Amino acid sequence: MTGKDLTGISRAEKKKTQIREAARVLFLENGFMATSTDAIMAAAGIASKETLYRYYPSKEELFEDVLRSLTLEGPHFQGLFGQTAPPSNSQELEALLEKVVREILTTMLQPDYLAVIRIIVAESPRFPRLGPLFRKTVPEQALNYLQTLLAEGQTGGLVKKDLDLEVTGRMLLGTLLTYALFDGLFLGNNFPQMPSSEVINSIVTNFRQIITPEIFKIGDLQ
Repeated sequence: MTGKDLTGISRAEKKKTQIREAARVLFLENGFMATSTDAIMAAAGIASKETLYRYYPSKEELFEDVLRSLTLEGPHFQGLFGQTAPPSNSQELEALLEKVVREILTTMLQPDYLAVIRIIVAESPRFPRLGPLFRKTVPEQALNYLQTLLAEGQTGGLVKKDLDLEVTGRMLLGTLLTYALFDGLFLGNNFPQMPSSEVINSIVTNFRQIITPEIFKIGDLQ
């Protein structure tokens, strides 16, 4: 007995996915505080809390896993933060920046992701741990990636040496966040609006004007 089905997925993995999916639906419908572990158990078909706690020792850890599944483990982020080869010229740097901008925006503008932001904003005053849980997903991972990418660009002479990498990364991330807020969260029941390719290119071009050494012109780096 291997404990796996024909797809190669273990029974434990299937059960964990089953619990997480049930929790995701309930969290997005009712919020964090209003979703009880009893409700999650019922929706997931779990008979005892012992079974639930075997996979998730706390509701907070389950919420964090739901966040992770909606963000870092989503199809848009697959491989994004796994980039290992540093950019060797301006074209590669521009391509990486365009990719990270597009993938972050695509993730942030998912209806489920926007629903999670609403939960965080509404419930953080009563449950302060939600903010740090949220920060550990897209915001922190994206900022770390941007700082690494900019540092690699500095090493290769593609990025100004005197930049504060955290501040510079926050500038780009903050720009993207405005699209998630204005074109997603604040649209009410309307569908989120993904920026056009022209807008994304403009974001990258303007950001490169900030980070590119003065001796170069945008598009002339080799």
